[in-house]
Amino acid sequence: MKLNLRLALSMAGWTCLVLLIILGLVGLTTGVEHAGEGAVEAVMVAIRQAPGMAIELLPLCCGLGSALTLARCQAHGEDVGLAAGGVRPLQSAVGVMGVGLLAGVCSLYVSDNVLPMLYSEGQVPAWVWTEDGPVRTEDGRRVVIASGQITEVEVGVPISERTLEMARWRAHPEAAPADVLARSNVRSMRVSYGARRVRVLLCVCLAWLGWLPMGRRASVQVAWALGIGVASTGLDLFLRQLCVQERLPLPVGLAGALAFLFMVSVLLRGRS
Repeated sequence: MKLNLRLALSMAGWTCLVLLIILGLVGLTTGVEHAGEGAVEAVMVAIRQAPGMAIELLPLCCGLGSALTLARCQAHGEDVGLAAGGVRPLQSAVGVMGVGLLAGVCSLYVSDNVLPMLYSEGQVPAWVWTEDGPVRTEDGRRVVIASGQITEVEVGVPISERTLEMARWRAHPEAAPADVLARSNVRSMRVSYGARRVRVLLCVCLAWLGWLPMGRRASVQVAWALGIGVASTGLDLFLRQLCVQERLPLPVGLAGALAFLFMVSVLLRGRS
């Protein structure tokens, strides 16, 4: 019990450190990109975008935090003592996997409740699609389309606040509230709703894979966690994009990265 608690606290510290570094880099990059719009606007844009990017990369952070925890144990020879005592990696991974689960649950809460507040005053899309056709938000100009051709243009069409709000969430489904995503039939919003839940399992899986010993050198362990984390994150984003474009069924697009990590775990079962 004490061992798992100590490992969990160590991993939590390393994961938070990696997460803070990513937040700082994203915030700095975003701030520099929007520096021409004024210091206040640059800071506000960075505050809105950095948390969303950090949540997307949280599974990678869990893998790196787990690997850094193991690297520290190896540097102090603690892994040798555990092996001599008959403690296998699977037995000592309870703490680090628990931290991965906690991080995933926290990311789900932040995605469902915090990000919507940051994006609630975001920029409204230039055009809003209604049942009667697209409407330009700047001047309420509506274009009526029939048989693939523009048949009429109306000016001064009123747009309700509800329509503007839904248009904002369609433009940023990753920041939409959970209840909006759950009720929506828009493909991108359904993918975002499922991806938030899958991310919880990705955090646990990468925390486990980062704990598997790949060598005695810390650089090898960290490189392994970084490689498998980048690969799974890239695969997840790629499959989700195909899912949004309706080139893949929803379950396949969401569970593809999990299936990849499961196959890697099976191939490395001898190290557990």
